[in-house]
Amino acid sequence: MRRSGADGDAQIQDVVAKVTEVANQFPKLRALGESWAEADVDLDYGLNTILDGLAAQLG
Repeated sequence: MRRSGADGDAQIQDVVAKVTEVANQFPKLRALGESWAEADVDLDYGLNTILDGLAAQLG
């Protein structure tokens, strides 16, 4: 991405949009993607909770 000079975040968003478009054509794949999206929120929350706890213990 750096070599092309393109914005990395924009390229990632483009790829995600294309993958989502294709995945939406397949019900099982679409359901899997939706569950991953929900899990990602839970993962972020869980990781932040753990890191906050570590920071409190070490700080």
